[in-house]
Amino acid sequence: MSGIPRRALADPRVLIPVAVLLFYTAFLPPVVITPDERSMVAVSLSMLEGDAAVPAQMGTPGVNGRTYSNWYPLNSILALPAALAGRIAGRAAGLDPQYVVAPLAILVSVVAAALTAGLVFAVARGLGASSAQSVIAAFGYAFGTIALVYGRTFFADSLLALLAIAGIHAASRQRAGAVLALIAAGSVLAKPTGIIVGAVIVATSCWRRDWKAAAWSAGGTAAGSVLYGLYNAARFGNPLVFGQRWDGFTTCCVGEALTGLSVSPGRGIMWYSPLVALGIVMVAIRIKRHPLLVPVAGIFAGFLLLHSVWGQWAGGWSWGPRLLLPAFPGLVAAAALAPRRAVVTLGLVGLLINAPLLVSSYPRYFAMANDRGASADAQIWTFADAPLLNAWPAAVDQIRDAKGRDVRQIVRDSGKDDARAADAEVFRIVPVWWWMLPLAGIGRGWGMLVATVMGAVAIALCVRVWTLGRTGEPARG
Repeated sequence: MSGIPRRALADPRVLIPVAVLLFYTAFLPPVVITPDERSMVAVSLSMLEGDAAVPAQMGTPGVNGRTYSNWYPLNSILALPAALAGRIAGRAAGLDPQYVVAPLAILVSVVAAALTAGLVFAVARGLGASSAQSVIAAFGYAFGTIALVYGRTFFADSLLALLAIAGIHAASRQRAGAVLALIAAGSVLAKPTGIIVGAVIVATSCWRRDWKAAAWSAGGTAAGSVLYGLYNAARFGNPLVFGQRWDGFTTCCVGEALTGLSVSPGRGIMWYSPLVALGIVMVAIRIKRHPLLVPVAGIFAGFLLLHSVWGQWAGGWSWGPRLLLPAFPGLVAAAALAPRRAVVTLGLVGLLINAPLLVSSYPRYFAMANDRGASADAQIWTFADAPLLNAWPAAVDQIRDAKGRDVRQIVRDSGKDDARAADAEVFRIVPVWWWMLPLAGIGRGWGMLVATVMGAVAIALCVRVWTLGRTGEPARG
């Protein structure tokens, strides 16, 4: 038994998730901002009372005149321990539970992103990439794509990304039937578009004549769909009513959507996650030689085509192509097959582009752009108004604006209407957990110290994993 910890300390599949978990947690945001996130947190708190209703402004009227969330149940279910702990801690500290529950709930996404990075390593090894290349890809996903942003939010996309890469990995292994069923069911419950994950695994399993894997995946997809239908029926009286409208699908703008999700300054893959763009190239080049790339390509094509026929393909106020994030882990694993210099360079470019969101809120930039009259189209299609080239200045402005602010007053004023969206109280803080410590009577310096130690340990683990990758070739998969 004593040898197990030592083996774990030399296994990148263990060290990579731990390093990502520590780094992301060091920069954990203290609040959730978007309606999606707030609504799902509200569901978690409501479930503690044996219900799923949310405040009137957070959803759609359902049975018995009560309001229910428009968003997805799995995030809320997984956040139940966080909601319970946050409620207890909030009451003990005399704080509104939502201010304690929010950062704890975000840990669901943090853990998901950390595990996803470990699976990127495993899938890259399964593709035949060297250990060193696979390590670079794993950290490239965590720090050089929009996962660095959405892995620290309560959006469902980070969780669905984990389930997608887990499905790809499990489908390549023998005797993974029950696991495939759980992944397929969970993908649907994480987000209805997750049905693509199960469908692709079924299709690729049939292509390989792996009928058992296909049956397990199909059964899991069906089970997840039935469970979601029952959830809808209990809330809205109809299994096909999710709370959101179904009339947003159209074929009129497919070209615009494909272009926007690929190269636009506001949402383009090539700008916000250049390592993913490299992965797409490698899939196109190597798919005939690597059967494992078939589900990678299928999941990407499924999400891309689905959202290209949805009128809301831009995802509202999104940092980059958020709606495609579930397809990114497999593509980054494929990028490990490219020359090392290209993988490292594009990973570092991605880090430079996404890093300002470690200490700032991208919705703040959109709010400011709207207030100055920049149209939604301009924010997507022009470099001058897209967040791409404005993220660093916006981060500096947010930090400057937060200095000298009393967080207690900010909390007291939160929720009040402002004359301008950019003046919302949530944008007057630095969005890292330790910034809010004065609410509990704790100095920020202690929080900065803890965050610094966490970041330093994470970097040390990254260095160790890189050293292991260069000097050894652990078992694949």
